[in-house]
Amino acid sequence: MKLPLGNVPPAENPKDQREASPSASSHFFGRRYGTEGIVVGYFATAISFRLGSANDVFFKSEGLTLVETQLRRSLDPGSTRLPCHARGKRLDLGARMRIFFGFLLAICKSLVRLVQQQWWRGYFAASGARIGRGVIIEKDSDCLLSIGSGSAVGFGTLLIVKSEFGLAGRLRIGEHTAVNEYNNLRAAGGEINIGSHCQISQFCTLVATNHTTETSKFMIDAPWDRTKTSINIEDDVWIGANSVILPGVRIGRGAVIGAGSVITKDVPDHSVFAGVPAKFIRRRTLFAQEP
Repeated sequence: MKLPLGNVPPAENPKDQREASPSASSHFFGRRYGTEGIVVGYFATAISFRLGSANDVFFKSEGLTLVETQLRRSLDPGSTRLPCHARGKRLDLGARMRIFFGFLLAICKSLVRLVQQQWWRGYFAASGARIGRGVIIEKDSDCLLSIGSGSAVGFGTLLIVKSEFGLAGRLRIGEHTAVNEYNNLRAAGGEINIGSHCQISQFCTLVATNHTTETSKFMIDAPWDRTKTSINIEDDVWIGANSVILPGVRIGRGAVIGAGSVITKDVPDHSVFAGVPAKFIRRRTLFAQEP
């Protein structure tokens, strides 16, 4: 699928097509915009998706749709169209300085985040917990984050523990619990308690609070629904991949949640729930001794 680049006609001759191809993009930027063009073309593409909101620094400056053009070419190699201002116009000194300092600011923010994540890994390693590479932890100073000994948090998991609308977040993970890859645990203005010896499979979402829908404000500005501000998961619980646990839910000891389920109400002890919304399937059969 072509990504729109504005009302610009396609290249009319083979030279323009070659110039617009990804393999020639660095030469194009170098000839038209000098060394800065090569730096922006390569590095903005490489780090743009890594830096998050820091990219706003690039796109809010004059002439910086050049970076956007380079990014879109990476996503759509077949595109041969160029923005109007890219035809023979040279960036002025002010635009070049904004690119340069915006690029430095984005790099600094990325390095600060990297140092923060390494500090968290060392902090929890001292208490016997393992935090995988690529785990993102965002915590306010007045909030609580606790991970028990022998527990592990997998690559790409997001742990959000923040204060929202006057409510402090709390996230507690018990001992010998596995939180696998790419999970989303959001205790912003709410509380998530996960017991010991639990298994949380990959791509699960646990949300301690939600916006109220009874509001005259825009939904993004609506306050939290204070009637449901916690998730409590007891010991020995298994949550299947791609499940969603909504606020105000208690999952009882020894319960099993089927993959892809949405939990909207309490789950009794030793029960199997699955579906959207999740429903009771059966009771677990417990053995005094494993065969």
